[in-house]
Amino acid sequence: AKNTIKTASINRMTSYSSTGDVLMGVSAVLILAYTVAVLNFAEPGSKIFDEQWVQDGFCVINKDVPYFSSHDMCFYADVLLVLLGWGVYQKLKDSCSEMKLMDDLMKFNLLGHLGHGIAHE
Repeated sequence: AKNTIKTASINRMTSYSSTGDVLMGVSAVLILAYTVAVLNFAEPGSKIFDEQWVQDGFCVINKDVPYFSSHDMCFYADVLLVLLGWGVYQKLKDSCSEMKLMDDLMKFNLLGHLGHGIAHE
């Protein structure tokens, strides 16, 4: 019975790992495609990016409204989600020995999200 449980646990970890690898690959391809598009087509008169995008960058809405632009909203959402994530992390850390490495990486992941929100400011 112990070997069956251990085998099931290893199979689950392998499945998570494979799914994670695929999703990281998809993310890498999308980042590369976006980067190539920006480097090649983000210029005045572009047929792919409109003038506002070329001037202000992506996802800028309400840029003239203090504390209510899309970048401000991103910052607020990132801060709230980091706080929520930190609460979940504190509650669940060390609860599963198979995820110990993820416990250690979660702190840095949360800091990365917070940095993302701060960069929008």
